[in-house]
Amino acid sequence: MSNYTVVSSVKMPEYRNAGRPNKYPFKEMEKGQSFVVSLKEYFSARSAAYTFGFRHRKKFSARKIGDHARIWRTA
Repeated sequence: MSNYTVVSSVKMPEYRNAGRPNKYPFKEMEKGQSFVVSLKEYFSARSAAYTFGFRHRKKFSARKIGDHARIWRTA
């Protein structure tokens, strides 16, 4: 005999992503769109763009422009 009660009337909750929220808007970006980051964030944003692109088969480019940097979705 089991110590567990089996119930069939309880609905399973929807899946929610338990990971941390996205810092950069890569998921919302269309080809040709870009966003600005500070030079302090440049290397972190560039690395995040590469990783996101690798995982989702998208391409990004990053360039320093004066006192800020910009990340573009290229494909």
